[in-house]
Parts: sequence; structure tokens; C-alpha cells
Amino acid sequence: MGKKPKPSDERGRALFPVSVPNRALGAATALEVQALKADLEQARHELFGTSCELVSTKAIFEKARRHLIQLQTNVTLLRDERHELANRAMEADAYKRKYEQVTIERDFLRRELAAAQAKIKWQA
Repeated sequence: MGKKPKPSDERGRALFPVSVPNRALGAATALEVQALKADLEQARHELFGTSCELVSTKAIFEKARRHLIQLQTNVTLLRDERHELANRAMEADAYKRKYEQVTIERDFLRRELAAAQAKIKWQA
């Protein structure tokens, strides 16, 4: 794995030099430089943590999006199935009414036939 490029200005100079000679700056300045380096390292770690959280959040969001799409698909399928079942229930009800109507008509015709047969027997 290659090294990350260091931040630089428009001329390509490093914004945060890797090492600063302590003898040129003095003890107090050297301590400040060390504190800034530590702050910079902490900021990098926090940024890395934030990046990881962002990636994790993005993955969770994408998973939730896929689940919502699947849920919408399932809801649509259930609606279609409900309509199909409602149509079948209405057809069943219509067939039941037709059956009852045919049964009533059959019974009426049987009574008429029996009456006609009885009339024929009495006439013969």
C-alpha cells in the first residue's frame, strides 16, 4: 500500500513538514509544534472514524432502501392477490345465487311435471 500524499500548498510545499529542527525554533516553539502534530494526528483519527461511520451509515441506508423496495414490491403483490381473491369471492357468491335460483326453478319444474303426470294418469 502506497503512502498518502501529504497536504501541500499551490507550489507543492508540504503544509506540515515531517520534522522541524528543535534547535532552530526553541523549546517552547518545539512543544507547540509537537502539540500541533498531536492535534493533527487526533484530527486524522477523528476524520477516519467519521469516514468509517459515514461508510457504515451509507451501507445501512442502502440496505434499508433495498428492503423498502422489496416491501413495496410485496405490498403490490399482496394487493393483486387480494383483488384476485375478492374477484373469486364475488364469483363464488354469484355461482351460489345462480345455484339457488336453478334449484328453485328445478323444484318448481318437478312439481309441475308431477302435477302434469298426475293429471295424465287421471285422464287415462
